Amino acid sequence: MNRWPDDANLLNELAWSLAERGVKLDDALGFAQRAVQASPKDGGVLDTLGWVHYKRGEYNAAETHFTRAAELYGNSPGVEEVWVHLGAVYEKKNEIERAKDAYKKALSIQPEHKAAAQALKRLGG
Repeated sequence: MNRWPDDANLLNELAWSLAERGVKLDDALGFAQRAVQASPKDGGVLDTLGWVHYKRGEYNAAETHFTRAAELYGNSPGVEEVWVHLGAVYEKKNEIERAKDAYKKALSIQPEHKAAAQALKRLGG
């Protein structure tokens, strides 16, 4: 018997919580992958999968999922977080101009976004 139901929201929350704490990242990856299987067109779920990969140091995989999440979100609320996450990936990949562009995109959507503003300032953009 499976201990965890295939509820995309529950799986997503579990994955996000583990990733944020940087613990049990293998479990987080499994939960996030199952959440995507249950809800493949949910930008928030794909963002979580990207965040788990980011925390695991798998920046190319993270970029792929964040890019798809941004496409699915379009201009919906929450997309600014995806752009901040993409900026973080680009920083890790030493693609500073792309990072600046991602942070600027987040700020164009939510001008008061603290993390995006701080990152852009830190990068001299």
